[in-house]
Amino acid sequence: MDKRHMLAAIDYFKTIDLSGALDPLTKALRREVIMQYAHWLIARKHTFAMLMVDIDNFKNVNDIYGHEVGDQVLYKAANYLIDVFGSSAVVGRFGGDEFLILMDGVEDYDVVWELCHRINLGAVDLTFEGYPTLALSFTIGAVRCPKDGDNFNDLFKLMDKALYRGKTKGRNCFIIYLPEKHKNLFASPKIKTDIDSMYLHARVFHMLNVSDDMQFNVKLAVDALSDYLMIDHLCVQSSKDIYYEHISPISKSQEFKFIDGSLIDETINSVGVFYVNKIEQLKKSSHAELYDVLAAQNIKSVLWCKIDCRDKTFGYLRADMADTIRIWQTVDMNILISAAKCIGMALYLRGTDLETKALPKEVPSAE
Repeated sequence: MDKRHMLAAIDYFKTIDLSGALDPLTKALRREVIMQYAHWLIARKHTFAMLMVDIDNFKNVNDIYGHEVGDQVLYKAANYLIDVFGSSAVVGRFGGDEFLILMDGVEDYDVVWELCHRINLGAVDLTFEGYPTLALSFTIGAVRCPKDGDNFNDLFKLMDKALYRGKTKGRNCFIIYLPEKHKNLFASPKIKTDIDSMYLHARVFHMLNVSDDMQFNVKLAVDALSDYLMIDHLCVQSSKDIYYEHISPISKSQEFKFIDGSLIDETINSVGVFYVNKIEQLKKSSHAELYDVLAAQNIKSVLWCKIDCRDKTFGYLRADMADTIRIWQTVDMNILISAAKCIGMALYLRGTDLETKALPKEVPSAE
């Protein structure tokens, strides 16, 4: 898809040679071209919005489907973004799976909010022929010039903070930088994320062994995990009932029901995990019954971890999202798998089982 004729209508691009301006794979602008345009806008003191759009879990696409499919995803993502904005913005490929968008003349928060919302809303409907379970979503960080900065480096650092905040919220979302909310965020998340993950694993193990009362231990761990990972509904359920559940007070749904684990047993993987980022994928993979059950509870995304030890299965640790679809991250899965295995091991060593009677939701603080 050649968009050079659209670019030619913009003052800056009337003065440059567009023959080599486009990225050969995605047909978005090349990195150096989009950055030169950003510097041009800043030098002329233009008001504009700048967005970094990151494809969620793109590495997993390459690992699972191969690089050829990954290239298709990049192409479709870029051209979707170009089509969303038309001639009202300029889209460039900044890095492997990151796109930089510049909207000249836009600074109003509500306008930027609507544009970011439009990107995420429409991405849900993108499909890939031959790959019905492949879903595309974006995490977006946005800043405004000159409101947030008057040079590229400062704007980029704040945009990176906003993007990182979106990733820590679970992805498939957008963050428009506001100093009163985001000025203390980390811009380089890798080390901090690793430290947080190690700390959380150790804390969960401690909570599951804090007392001889297994019910109390489970309450502490489930509450802490739900709050930290920002999960709408996290529960431990046996084969017959919900053992304990934590429902976020800001979840759109405040009522979740027991779901028969047999609905996911056939598709659970070798480490005892089943997840779906968008439940509509289930209709395309012969799981219509599970889809109906989840949809009836307004669940958009779900992740199950089997609670077992050796040859005995006790139940499941189940995470539900009702507010929006969630792109489950490796760090999410790792900690939930660890928690499920720790619960299973504790039950096995204690020679006990999950009681079928649901427990109360309110528990003392783990601090």
